[in-house]
Amino acid sequence: MPEVVFATDAQGRWTYLNPAWTRMTGFPVEDCIGLPYHDFVAPEERQGSLTRFSALLTARETRYRRQVRYRTASGDPCWVEVSVTLERDGEGRLTGSYGSMVEITARVRADAATRGEQGILEAIVGGAPLDTILCRICRLSEELTPQSRCSVLLLDPDGAHLRIAAAPSLPDDYNAAIDGVAAGIGTGSCGRAAVTGAPVIVADIATDPLWDGYRELALPHGLRACWSFPIIADGVVLGTFGTYYGVARAPDEAEMETAGRLAKLAAVAIIRSRTDEALRVSEERYAVAARGGHVGIWDIDLLAGAIHWSPLHKRMLGLSPSADPGRDTGIGILGETLERLIHPEDVAGVSAAYESHLARNTPYDVTFRINRPDGSIRWMQSRAEAVRDASGRAVRIAGSILDVTEKIESVEALRRSEQRFRDFTEVASDWLWETDTDFRAVFISGRAVDTLGIAPADMIGRELWEIVSEDTATPKWRRFHEDMEARRPIDSFEFSHRTPGGDLRHFRIKSRPILDERGVFQGYRGIGTDITAERNSADALRTRERELSEAQRIARTGDWLWHVDGRRVEWSDETYRIFGVDRRSFVPDFDNVFSFVHPDDRDAVIGGLTRSAAEKGRSAMEFRIHRADGEERHVWAQWQCSLNESGEVAHVFGVCRDITEQKKTEEMLRAAKDAAEAASRAKSEFLASMSHELRTPLNAIMGFSEVLKEQILGPLSERYRDYATDIHRSGQHLLDLISDLLNMARIEARQMEFQEETVPLSEIVEEAFRLTRLSPGETRQTVTKTLPDPMPVLRADRRALKQVLINLLGNAAKFTPEQGTVGLAVRHDPAGDLEITISDSGIGIPESRLPDLGKPFSRVENVMSRRYQGSGMGLFISKTLVERHGGTLTIASAEGHGTSVTVRLPAERLVAPDGNPEDRAAD
Repeated sequence: MPEVVFATDAQGRWTYLNPAWTRMTGFPVEDCIGLPYHDFVAPEERQGSLTRFSALLTARETRYRRQVRYRTASGDPCWVEVSVTLERDGEGRLTGSYGSMVEITARVRADAATRGEQGILEAIVGGAPLDTILCRICRLSEELTPQSRCSVLLLDPDGAHLRIAAAPSLPDDYNAAIDGVAAGIGTGSCGRAAVTGAPVIVADIATDPLWDGYRELALPHGLRACWSFPIIADGVVLGTFGTYYGVARAPDEAEMETAGRLAKLAAVAIIRSRTDEALRVSEERYAVAARGGHVGIWDIDLLAGAIHWSPLHKRMLGLSPSADPGRDTGIGILGETLERLIHPEDVAGVSAAYESHLARNTPYDVTFRINRPDGSIRWMQSRAEAVRDASGRAVRIAGSILDVTEKIESVEALRRSEQRFRDFTEVASDWLWETDTDFRAVFISGRAVDTLGIAPADMIGRELWEIVSEDTATPKWRRFHEDMEARRPIDSFEFSHRTPGGDLRHFRIKSRPILDERGVFQGYRGIGTDITAERNSADALRTRERELSEAQRIARTGDWLWHVDGRRVEWSDETYRIFGVDRRSFVPDFDNVFSFVHPDDRDAVIGGLTRSAAEKGRSAMEFRIHRADGEERHVWAQWQCSLNESGEVAHVFGVCRDITEQKKTEEMLRAAKDAAEAASRAKSEFLASMSHELRTPLNAIMGFSEVLKEQILGPLSERYRDYATDIHRSGQHLLDLISDLLNMARIEARQMEFQEETVPLSEIVEEAFRLTRLSPGETRQTVTKTLPDPMPVLRADRRALKQVLINLLGNAAKFTPEQGTVGLAVRHDPAGDLEITISDSGIGIPESRLPDLGKPFSRVENVMSRRYQGSGMGLFISKTLVERHGGTLTIASAEGHGTSVTVRLPAERLVAPDGNPEDRAAD
């Protein structure tokens, strides 16, 4: 942080502040000039600051340096170290001052953390109650993380529920509500952390589904974020350390590190407390046992060699109550039986203490191991006192024996706990280091080999810049060396190092000068953190940002953000390109952005945006813009609102896309569509007109040829009759072609009107056979009919259905030679639909031509060898009319083997004789 340079007048009012003031406090310089400096001192220190300033008015002091806590624009405290030079006139009166200040908040907090943790460790060692220690840990966390509230929850012995152990700043009713909450994946931050054994970060309780069942408990108390860290010892979760925050936010790296360290400190306190409790219980058990006679008693008559053991003594040694140590000689260590049971490694010590007590009356108080007959090993403590005669010779010795296995194990557990605490200290950071006054390493923790790839032993006695592979002859390293020479704290120094294995890794170190009790510099002590993953993540983020910008450029889609409170607007690179302005010369805001919008669209855009902000919703719209180069472009935009912790709109985020080319394409397609539709209408009108014009003379030709053929006006020669017959047949063919053209034109123009009615299928079939001359006696082909009884009744257009059957029967008759077969079959398929199949044994259709049938002017036979007359529109018209009835028309054929055409009409077309829809559910 650069130094703040300042000057004041004689009343302590700011007369000069450099820009570093704004960066440090958040207050604009121009708003502060003329205001007293003490207006910016933290309220709790302001009176003391005024008192000191008043003293300076009469003192002769010209320079001083002091640490002062200032307030920032955000309300957070800011510790600074102020160096002031006082200006006085010839009479010593204060006329002004100038100086500099440097922010030391991180150092102050680090010192506070160190002092707090040291105090807590001393409380642990001093045996303070666990709840007191855990409350101190919570208070320390709240001091290091302003505006936070902390709690410690411990798991019940069943491991299934969490109980409040410490929560000094949380509301009592909230603590009561969550006390005893079940540990589980879906039970809030602490419940999940207790189960998973991993930190659980909930940045916004209001929206995170993890808090669905507990949100109403937290939000009314101003608890908006919750970060929970498991308290773990020996791989076992003991409880959770939770931090609550009043606004939605996630912890930064320093807060994560602090919380993790305090969780480990809580684990040490809990283990120590439980170990002490186990020891206390063991000692209490010993006292109760002694008071209740649960102490083994033994007695030896040294003169007679008689030995007595109490029954409890025997049980302690693993012997049966009937065991008789009286047969022991009494020579050696309390008898042969006991000597045989004592652990071989302890025999010499017990023997020496026994003999010394007898010979020199030294206290007999020994602890030793017993190998019991069942194979178990127990620790025993034995005390005794000899009875002596007048000459001082021991004649009798009596004592007690106590099983202290639990006590010994408790002491061992305490030792392991202390070792565990040292291990926690060892792994609290990536690696720890300490130097002497010449900055040469005197201690490096074992983690250094894991990160730097260098064994600690190879680093001892060397300076840091002699160890790393990075070029240390750079300004960065010179400043680092200067800071150490000046005994300044190192808050964040980063460097790179290539390990012996070739991996390039990045590190950050922090350190503090070590001073002895007299304030004499002893060296530096610090930590090193591997930030390779953090650096790689930052590089990856920058790469993704570049890729996003390139993707937006390709897609011609930009994004934007409107800060509602300050009316400030942020644009992506592509948004600048869409609006045709340069990022370096144009700063968008709520007002100047709308100057680009077309005047006819401006009110709608402003209204849509402000309405979305008022309704806290989202919207989208198209509008036109006038770019700076005068070009008009079409833009599509979509946006949505982002709410703050109070539920008010803080930002509106959106995207915009240049759709000018899309609009041009749409306009071209629309024009092409209109032209195609106009051409189609013209074609249909032409066909309809020509059909009408051709029918008039054709009817005359048909009439007169009929007169000649039938010799109505007199007999004609056979040759002329043949001519008249040919004229009539050709005229009829031409009339059929014109009718097909007219029907096709009506279909394409969607002018074919349907008149649906109840139609007996039998009538339609008979009329079709009659009109196609397939009735008995009118054809040489064999005609078959397969009809149900009764024949179905349909709801259909009579004329259209009849035309379909005429077209299909006509085609069958036309392409079937004499003596061939033409058939019609009517049936119901399994689904209840009606099938009408017209089949023939005619010329058939090549498989390659089947896909073309049903298209206008598509004919069965090769167009180069037409032996049969026809327009090729019959199947197209038939297929269209069937589909208008909701049905389908399918064709099955093989060349030389005939053709089968099936018309399938849906079951809902069937009606009962009474006119109601027919129910075929029982079929």
